[in-house]
Amino acid sequence: SHLISNFTGTNYVYTSQQPYDYYDFAQTNVVLSSITTEAQYTVGAGSVPVPNLLQANQVSGHTQILYKASELTAAGLTSGNINGFILKVANAGGTVNFLKVKMQHTSATNTVLSAISPTLTGFTQVYNKNYTFVAGDNRIQFYTPFVWDGVSNVLIDFSFTNTQPSTPIIFNGVNTSGNMLLYSNNNYATDLGAFGH
Repeated sequence: SHLISNFTGTNYVYTSQQPYDYYDFAQTNVVLSSITTEAQYTVGAGSVPVPNLLQANQVSGHTQILYKASELTAAGLTSGNINGFILKVANAGGTVNFLKVKMQHTSATNTVLSAISPTLTGFTQVYNKNYTFVAGDNRIQFYTPFVWDGVSNVLIDFSFTNTQPSTPIIFNGVNTSGNMLLYSNNNYATDLGAFGH
């Protein structure tokens, strides 16, 4: 009569007492006051519409993108800090609240993503803030750098939660062979708040 996500046992423990959970809504603000020197590398420049990267017209979303080491090195990247990236938006943009960006190295032999068994652990969070995307270049400046080893593929994980959906965002991308992007949307379960009696 009941289905409990990610539970396979026969007895499910619960409580009849009020749980007191703590939710951390803190976000990390990064102010870029000046740039003395930086190197920018273009990975996958293109104009193919990518409407599913961050579906701001949904209440929530989760996306993963795989960049192969060969793509990164072909663009000129070498091992070291990745301090942010620029995403190109083709339309007027939109807002994603509680945008989190996480990254990790992944096996050099992994060249496609699996929807059946996505990677859910092992990430380093590099960005956590509301973001309003606009037409053109959108700089996502990390609050902590991701240190690329120079040989591994890189898996980037995006997630967001919008209490109120925004406008759809269309990003510019390229066609690739293999499954290089996974996304899910509306995995928002419930919004609990203060209710009158």
